[in-house]
Amino acid sequence: MDSTLNPKAPEFFPELKKVTQNGYLLIKKAVKSSKVFTTDKYHSLKTLPAFKSVTSDLCRYVDSQIQDILVAETPKFLFIKEQGDEFKEEQIVTTNSNILDRVSNNLEELCKMDYVHRTDKNNQNIPPQEDEPMNEDLADIDQEDMLYMEEVMGAASNSHVYNIENIWVPILPEKPNYLVPFELKLLYDADGKAIEYEHPYRIELSVFEPASYLINATAEPIPFPAPLKNTNYKFINTLSKLDDLLRHLREVDELAVDVEHHSFRAYRGITCLVQITTFRGDFIIDAMLLRRHLYKLNFAFTDPKKIKVFHGADMDVLWLQRDLGVYIVGLFDTYQAAVTLDLEKKSLKALLKLYCNVNTDKKYQTADWRVRPLPYEMVKYARTDTHYLLYIWKRMKNQLLEKSNGQRETLLKVFTMSRDVCLSTYKKHVVTETSHLSLYQRYHKDFDLSWRSLAALKILYKWRDDYARELDESPAYVLPNVLMLTLAEKLPTDLKSIREYCPSARKVLKRSFIKILEMIKTCRDMPEPPPAVMPLAIRATGELSHHMLDLPNTSDSDLNGDVAMASENLHEPDYAAGVDTTSYETGSGDNRFCSPYLRYVKCVKVEAEQQKEDDKKEVPVAEITNTENDLTEFTPIFKNKETREKEAEERAMQNPEATEEAYGAGEGTSYDFTLVTRRKRKSRPRREMLDAQEQADKPAPPTKRVYYQYTNPNYKEFYTPRDKAIAKLQSKKRK
Repeated sequence: MDSTLNPKAPEFFPELKKVTQNGYLLIKKAVKSSKVFTTDKYHSLKTLPAFKSVTSDLCRYVDSQIQDILVAETPKFLFIKEQGDEFKEEQIVTTNSNILDRVSNNLEELCKMDYVHRTDKNNQNIPPQEDEPMNEDLADIDQEDMLYMEEVMGAASNSHVYNIENIWVPILPEKPNYLVPFELKLLYDADGKAIEYEHPYRIELSVFEPASYLINATAEPIPFPAPLKNTNYKFINTLSKLDDLLRHLREVDELAVDVEHHSFRAYRGITCLVQITTFRGDFIIDAMLLRRHLYKLNFAFTDPKKIKVFHGADMDVLWLQRDLGVYIVGLFDTYQAAVTLDLEKKSLKALLKLYCNVNTDKKYQTADWRVRPLPYEMVKYARTDTHYLLYIWKRMKNQLLEKSNGQRETLLKVFTMSRDVCLSTYKKHVVTETSHLSLYQRYHKDFDLSWRSLAALKILYKWRDDYARELDESPAYVLPNVLMLTLAEKLPTDLKSIREYCPSARKVLKRSFIKILEMIKTCRDMPEPPPAVMPLAIRATGELSHHMLDLPNTSDSDLNGDVAMASENLHEPDYAAGVDTTSYETGSGDNRFCSPYLRYVKCVKVEAEQQKEDDKKEVPVAEITNTENDLTEFTPIFKNKETREKEAEERAMQNPEATEEAYGAGEGTSYDFTLVTRRKRKSRPRREMLDAQEQADKPAPPTKRVYYQYTNPNYKEFYTPRDKAIAKLQSKKRK
């Protein structure tokens, strides 16, 4: 290596900066060129001697550099060919991970040193050294608080106590401003199972009504807040400072509140800061150090005469309940006001720009707020969240009153919506049998999971939650969602494949690669599911009273276009309990779903077979039907002798000619009765019946392609011109 890069040399840092900048440009150019240089081009150019010579020299150089790095990192390691490519690759991956971890740690230390050297506490509103906890202040903080501070930073060994799966119990040592004394009351579901505890301030919130001065318009112009550098600021990290703040909060009627939360390195998450702004300035409370004493904020936060202004308080309310035992009565949520005013953008950043013309950077929203001391940029971000909030709420209050023409209904609606936010209670996250499906639904466009992959995702999801609970880390820190879905989709077969799919895995995950491989193997060896069975409504085509592809006439449809069918034509399929109704891809098998055209082709065959059976039954059925009609129409009439003779005489006197014709047609008399027939009975020739039977018994000649003749004329538009011509010829033949 170049001697100018000696770390002990004074010119090391300028030279290092120059080398890194040039190296970055070279790497960027190489990556861009590699995208154009495909494998096919490489194989074609490899045949050229000049290209082969250059690549061989380059490979030897890279090989020697890798060997030097491995020898420097692991002195006992010898880079020889007998060890195999797989072993070499393992060593390279391990060495690369160690180097990157060391670089990351060095950068963190360098950043901390840089903050210490660059921080100007007088101009940046950072608490001076005398504002830090002194020995006499530390005496007021009990040992449990110090232990909890270590636990938050990851040094405690009993973190699993906070992660057990049970009902969350409210932490409220005392209940100020109460109408009903505090009492733990369990709530049960319809099955008699306890689900949660009742909200301690449910009665107080249900009867809350904002004071008169809160629903009256604020006189214009509203004073604009002073800049941050001209505003009083205090960092609360001792009990004495907390008591001073509590005494001040008793004197104010308006306060803006916000919470900074960290969830990436804790299973449940932790509330790190509580920011409060009043007319006297900005206050930031170290919630990690004073968490066991912050329940005293309830004296001001549950006072219905004081207004507490939040923005997007849905999660802030839950975090205050879970970690600090703090509840809110008398909330005004500026997000709910933005929703009521139909603003285009409703975030706090948008409101700051709209009402205060202040630009804020939200990159610290997901920062690690456990860091102490807090850098200036993070302190500025935390103060900005509440510094302008009281001014914004007054502006929005006037706009809400103007929207309802001076009436208070719109403003009271926002107070009601904010009260509903306060009524929410914290519930622990519980992993169910279908929790993994919600995750897959979010990423279903990027991952295509089979039934084995879904089973692997379910097992990995449950294992990740248990492992994160044990380590008191967030599930996303242990195994990111994208990596988990990748493992479930690919189903790797060895450790090498897992390392390829998880190149950025952390140490907590690398230690569990073998266990992950065993879980994936159990899913990969699962047996095939039973084949899908076609529903009875499609299989039993013979039971349908109409063709499955027929559509009713327009008169049978309702106004919305939905098909209206008679109740006697509807058949409800009786599915067996063991039938697998899972839908699979379309295929040609009989047990798979078919497209409409394939279903039509199958139905043509069914119609042809059914037509043969109908032809066999047509002749006897027609003969029986005609005989029955003849008997019904020409039934003889039986009457007694005196009545018949009297009627015959009357008819003879009235119309002698009709009587002679009737006699010639078969009308006669006997000793007991007279048989009168209205006309001669028709009889079907026996020869026709025999010919029909012989025709039905003959084997059907091979027919050409037969098309089903739809009763609905609208279906003719699906025929091609050739299909229409063939159908027309067939219809003429039938006629």
